[in-house]
Amino acid sequence: MEVKSTDRPTSDHLKGLRAWREEHPTSRCILFCRAPRARRTEDGIEILPWRDFVRRLWLHELRAA
Repeated sequence: MEVKSTDRPTSDHLKGLRAWREEHPTSRCILFCRAPRARRTEDGIEILPWRDFVRRLWLHELRAA
């Protein structure tokens, strides 16, 4: 999981998560940012609005894998 301040995540913003996935191929990778809507990249990285991060954190839905 990573948090970025951008509202338009690019491939550069996803480099760290992609490197992580190479070593941990079954892990869930999520980028929380200021994007207006949720989406998933073609390689399976979830991009979620920061409000989702706050809500999931509040509801204790974020767990270490």
